[in-house]
Amino acid sequence: MPPQPTDRRTQRTQRLLQQALFALVGERGYQALSVQDIAERASLSRATFYLHYQDKEQLTLACVDSIAAELDAHLEVGGTAAERAFLLTVAALRFVGEKAEIFRALLGAHGPPMVQQQIRAVIAAHIERDLRAGFANHEAIDRQASVIATHTAGALLALIGWWLDAGMAQPAEEMARLHHSLVVPGIVALLGAPSVPTAVA
Repeated sequence: MPPQPTDRRTQRTQRLLQQALFALVGERGYQALSVQDIAERASLSRATFYLHYQDKEQLTLACVDSIAAELDAHLEVGGTAAERAFLLTVAALRFVGEKAEIFRALLGAHGPPMVQQQIRAVIAAHIERDLRAGFANHEAIDRQASVIATHTAGALLALIGWWLDAGMAQPAEEMARLHHSLVVPGIVALLGAPSVPTAVA
């Protein structure tokens, strides 16, 4: 396990290594990278790298954990279930937009696969929680909540990928409305809800 960031030097070194990883993934893709590549980009030695991480996979997991924790906090939006449905989507888009270069690298075709898996899991957990709250009395929700949440989170990630590739020309709110127009009808059809669901990302 990497050492706990107990001092500024440790924090700075780990930040440099993470920034080097992000930059190199965007340039070369994840699979082609070596520890030496990452250390050189960070202007550090291999020995210093190994003081903090066992290999590039552990560094990547640390990066993903950090980003996922930040995203999780950003998705804690207030309001009613209906309001949270839209605000959660906007919050996810804004968070990605603020870290666009990082996400272009990590979510791209040559990024590490565990990134999409973990980001999707974070988003899906929030969607599922709100689905269960919004459809608490619906007989199918226990069977369907997980699959709906996973599918909706995957659709949102696909939309985010397109948005990043297109230069984020549309505002986050517009993309959130587009996302809702694409996913809500399917959820309504599946659950047989008489109106727009109160909890959709």
